[in-house]
Amino acid sequence: MSKFISFIKKHYNVMIVMLLAILMPIDVYQTYLILHEKKMVIFDMQGSVKAFEQQLSTTNLSQDQQTKLITQFLTFLNNDTNNYAKEHGAVILVSGAVVGGALPDITQSIQEELALQVKQVWPAQGS
Repeated sequence: MSKFISFIKKHYNVMIVMLLAILMPIDVYQTYLILHEKKMVIFDMQGSVKAFEQQLSTTNLSQDQQTKLITQFLTFLNNDTNNYAKEHGAVILVSGAVVGGALPDITQSIQEELALQVKQVWPAQGS
């Protein structure tokens, strides 16, 4: 046992450096994961689409105009959710897929952006 203790005393500094060399990359990796962690948010896609459909049903647009507006709305919806995810480093879950837990809800933010975009394309329907 005395040989072991004398070995440790003799090579203590080398052992510390080796231990740090092993542990530092792990710490750097953990820091990287924390800084690049994706946050999860929820979005009520079904409710948003239903609200748009309901609003659309109150207009006097022709079937062709409604089809074009629906296509534009869905394009805006796809772009807005993708942009939000990229800008905020987020994973967007549809609200129906979340059983429990408290996740931030971005529905209102996305719906407001969608409303602005639809009003720019169809200004007569803005009210």
